[in-house]
Amino acid sequence: MVKKIYIDGYHGTAGLEIDDLLSPRNDLEVLKLSKSTRSSSIEERIELMKGSDATILCLPNVASKEIMSKVKNDDDLNDKPLIDTSSQFRLDSGWTYGLPELSETARKEIAESKRVANVGCHASAFILAIKPLIDAEFIRKQCIVTAASQTGYSGGGKEMIEKYEALNSKNCSEGIGVELYNLQSNHKHLEEMRLRSGLEKSPIFMPAVGNYYRGLCLSVGFHRSQIVPKCSIHDKCFEILKSHYSNSSLVKVNNSFSENSLRAERLSANLNARRNFADIFVSGSSDTVQVTLAMDNLRKGAATTAVQNLNLMLGISEYRGLL
Repeated sequence: MVKKIYIDGYHGTAGLEIDDLLSPRNDLEVLKLSKSTRSSSIEERIELMKGSDATILCLPNVASKEIMSKVKNDDDLNDKPLIDTSSQFRLDSGWTYGLPELSETARKEIAESKRVANVGCHASAFILAIKPLIDAEFIRKQCIVTAASQTGYSGGGKEMIEKYEALNSKNCSEGIGVELYNLQSNHKHLEEMRLRSGLEKSPIFMPAVGNYYRGLCLSVGFHRSQIVPKCSIHDKCFEILKSHYSNSSLVKVNNSFSENSLRAERLSANLNARRNFADIFVSGSSDTVQVTLAMDNLRKGAATTAVQNLNLMLGISEYRGLL
């Protein structure tokens, strides 16, 4: 039986990516408002939600909050799966956190949930890189962790895309290189990153935007003095990550010290552009370990994970339409 999926806000970056992943599938029918009617009232959009088997909200935080205020008391929608791709509900105890690779328990909770808050790109990359190491007590949860992350300008949404593409089209002599932000250490995802990774203190997070459309690369590094085991730290780090993601088809772990694997001496931030998987590289020096994750900020950082969550909630194979 074909399932009907309503995408509210499909003209945004996340919505377009999700539509691109779902539309080719013969087991799903995508419902969406046309451009001429996308200013429809909330009531009209709720009717589309009622006519679907599941809904994916691809709206700004305020708009998601507004529509959910109407939905939460509607008996016809209480049992219908809903995924929200904004950051509005990621710390809400009434919602399930939508990152299946956290654990088998997380997968089960997503599959049984009717309300899933989909993870975003920077937070997803940070949590995927560090949480297994904290869970395995490779590093202490009391550590002050520093992370550097660079994403393409599509990560900033419509306004940032328009800004970069307007300047690029004019061939401005000064151009736009890499723009650092969060210089006041007040990034809106810091609490999410701390809580979902298992850290006791918020990380020192240094994000940047590069002058390319899509792709993200995040690195975290640790000195031997921060690491609990006193064995071969690179092998142990690789072993923990490899074991954790052994059943995850969309996260690949690479040991940069192995002669048989890709050596991550240089990595492009858009290495995995338009791909659904993330690569994790373990590298460093004799006294340090560096964990670097490369993925597409629009795919594995948003849309791909939303499709994983949708599949689980509908009782479909998690990776259908993604491999």
